[in-house]
Amino acid sequence: MATIPWLPRRDDMRRMARNTTDITGQLLDTAGEITRIALNTFDPRNGPGGEVLRALCETTAEPAAASASPQAQEAFCRIVETLMRLGTSGAPPAVHPVSRPGPHRPPCG
Repeated sequence: MATIPWLPRRDDMRRMARNTTDITGQLLDTAGEITRIALNTFDPRNGPGGEVLRALCETTAEPAAASASPQAQEAFCRIVETLMRLGTSGAPPAVHPVSRPGPHRPPCG
């Protein structure tokens, strides 16, 4: 004889709803605190925010300039060409591992 699945009692449902509401409130409070910290950190009017943004701009500007050079662009093109040759010479594209996304990576889109 098949057993009837357990259904929660009304008190259990209230307790689960209250716990869910409490956890949701805690998550919203945490998100608010993280937002407040981020705004205080990056606000250029208060404290080190301007310095953080300036350092971030300087840090990202150098790699951007280096990768935009003609030599870097040529190197990128050669790497892509080499990968294309390797991908098409070893096996048909449908069965070659380079042609399929990995098992845990979503397809690019």
